[in-house]
Amino acid sequence: MEALLFIILHFIISFRVRSIINEAWGKKGITRKVSWFFTLIFNVFYLQYEINRTVNDKENEKRIGPWVFFLILILLPIISVLLIWNSVANNLEVGIASIEQQSAALNNFE
Repeated sequence: MEALLFIILHFIISFRVRSIINEAWGKKGITRKVSWFFTLIFNVFYLQYEINRTVNDKENEKRIGPWVFFLILILLPIISVLLIWNSVANNLEVGIASIEQQSAALNNFE
């Protein structure tokens, strides 16, 4: 129960920080907004990324870091699953072929 409360409070605080950054950007005349999607997915890591961009006056530059990390986070597991699936399928084919050969050898023996 305490863990659930912690998670809920963590998200509430993270989205509050997001709105504070958006307010600061609005005062600087920046029309961009901090992404709610990346705030939800990467949470404090993404918010720190945006804070660092603000400190370095790079708010108007394209966001590359979160997209690269997101693609790695999504593509790496998909590629891993595909490679494992391919390996399992190949092993099954080899096993089936071996059973068929043994069965044919037994039939020829009789």
